[in-house]
Amino acid sequence: MRSLITALNDRWTADWRGPHSHTTLLPTTGHDTRSLRLELAARAAALEAALAEHPTLHAARIVVVPPDLGHGPRLLINSVADGELGTHTRRLATLLWPHLVDLLASAPASPDELAHDLRRHRSPDATLFLASPGLSLTQIRQEARLHQVLREWVAQERARGTLAALSLEEARQAARHHVLTLNDPSCARAPTPPGAGAWRKRADLLLTYLFFPILGVLAKDVWLAARQTTPGLRRGLATLLTALWALYALPFTALAMLALRIAEHLEPDPIPTPASEAKLHHLEVFEEGRTKNELTIWFPVKPTWYGRLLMRVILFGSERGTRHLWTRGTLAGAQNIHFARLLTLDGGRRMVFMSDYQGSFDAYINHFIGVGGHTRAVIPISSRVEGCPKTRWLYWPRDTVSFRQRWRAMVRSYQLQASVRFVAYPELSANDILRHHALRRDLFADHLTPEALAAWAHQI
Repeated sequence: MRSLITALNDRWTADWRGPHSHTTLLPTTGHDTRSLRLELAARAAALEAALAEHPTLHAARIVVVPPDLGHGPRLLINSVADGELGTHTRRLATLLWPHLVDLLASAPASPDELAHDLRRHRSPDATLFLASPGLSLTQIRQEARLHQVLREWVAQERARGTLAALSLEEARQAARHHVLTLNDPSCARAPTPPGAGAWRKRADLLLTYLFFPILGVLAKDVWLAARQTTPGLRRGLATLLTALWALYALPFTALAMLALRIAEHLEPDPIPTPASEAKLHHLEVFEEGRTKNELTIWFPVKPTWYGRLLMRVILFGSERGTRHLWTRGTLAGAQNIHFARLLTLDGGRRMVFMSDYQGSFDAYINHFIGVGGHTRAVIPISSRVEGCPKTRWLYWPRDTVSFRQRWRAMVRSYQLQASVRFVAYPELSANDILRHHALRRDLFADHLTPEALAAWAHQI
């Protein structure tokens, strides 16, 4: 049944939401956790080189999951790629099979058998955040190249003294003429976004917010999204509909929040075993000096039926937020994240959080739970995790003084380091990608307002 729901969801979102994330948890054989990590460390360079041959792969990681809930050590394999998932898993299996075949309990005899295992053991995302939805790997690379071409052209024209005599619009036209003469695919107009899935996206938005009114907890984000629509009649209509929806959702949301508050009051407040000094040192050394990092956390969910139910409801809400509200490069206000994935595993008793982010671990944490942090992105989800400091009304810490320190220690305690990690564009931040895309779009626009022209020039 779960496989059928996953397949239907894949088809429903295939035309309007990409790239796609694929996560598999594969049993291993013949190794304990430490020896398995050592084996992967020895093969990491070869695995990363193999993954670099995948033509549509944005990011990938392989993580050793220690024994848990009666399972031996397992390999968590996550990938983010463009295109149809079946094609992607076949490509991925072909690249991984020579390097992993002797570690897997199923001992796949061929890449096709490994592809079957990747599909059979797949765990679907409960929540997927994309900083640049709809942009393929090819587009990202082309637009980075176009940005470089334009910077070089501006430097040349400034040296010749020709730019000073041009208005911004004349400079834009001259820049467009220059890049088109290069006959470089990177400097051509952006491909027209496919419109086949537009009706599905609108239907998903309508059905979600009509039939799940407890999503009134996202009213602030819905309101902000309405205010970002095109000024005029469209914005006025969006604002009116949002206000009407908020009134409809209010009683349902109030009842849900009351039930949640009772659960918050009754639940115990255990403190997880802190990470050892050796583990902390290893993680800090691994993260130090890297401009782009990954985070993988293996969380135990609070061991009650209502704890698991609340987790599923909260993840359902956060997925609808990432589908329709947080689609402009920010995750509930945080701007340094490329991809974020949340999955429930082992019958809902475990949750995995994976993120690819820019900057240091401390800066990442401060985005969410530091002074002025974007707590509505992380506290509701982590409140269902065993060992999370207590919360009030889902969004707020009960003890604001100790919450950050305890939350950070909890994350480090449950954190797993990826043994293998691949990133297709390590030099680009999420903001770089969005800026390059806007630069290309506006370069070929038929008309820009004076404000948009100034913003376009600033992008270069």
